[in-house]
Amino acid sequence: MHSRKAKMSLYTVNCKWEQDKAHVICVEEDSQIRILSEKIEQHTARLSETDLELLLQKERLEKAMNRVIELSGPFIHLSNNMVLIPLFGDLFEEVIMKNEHRLLRQIDEETVDRVIINFNGIGQIDERGVAALEHLIWEFQLMGVQIYLTGVTPDHSQWLHQYHFQANVKSISNLGQAIHQFFTTA
Repeated sequence: MHSRKAKMSLYTVNCKWEQDKAHVICVEEDSQIRILSEKIEQHTARLSETDLELLLQKERLEKAMNRVIELSGPFIHLSNNMVLIPLFGDLFEEVIMKNEHRLLRQIDEETVDRVIINFNGIGQIDERGVAALEHLIWEFQLMGVQIYLTGVTPDHSQWLHQYHFQANVKSISNLGQAIHQFFTTA
């Protein structure tokens, strides 16, 4: 409709007849549309903020997960030439891959002759995790390091056998025996 306020405006028109008279009610909709548009803009802004917050939280969680994975394979000195690497969590490829570079660098920077890899903290093992562990052990051995496995449970043993673990390593029943063996003969 044309009105005094504006050349063209949107109106809702309601008509009610009483005998031969029509009652027409015109409600300007521009204000309703403006209110609706403002609400849509507010919701859009809130969604944008929420998306940004979710993205930031996702990034924080990814950093925390990477840190947890890095901490799942610490490098602990037992002596000048012996290191303990206790593995924690499930033995998946990602765990080995995220720790591989750091562990190799630490082996290279120090005079390490022996590495004890302790399985006590390992839950499940998958095939790609076994392949990644074999590759890591092979890299350690290329650097002249003797590898010992400790804490291998019957379940671990079955998984290692099932996934054709063939690394040339020595196995010692538990960490206590390994430490006793190395430090009483040293």
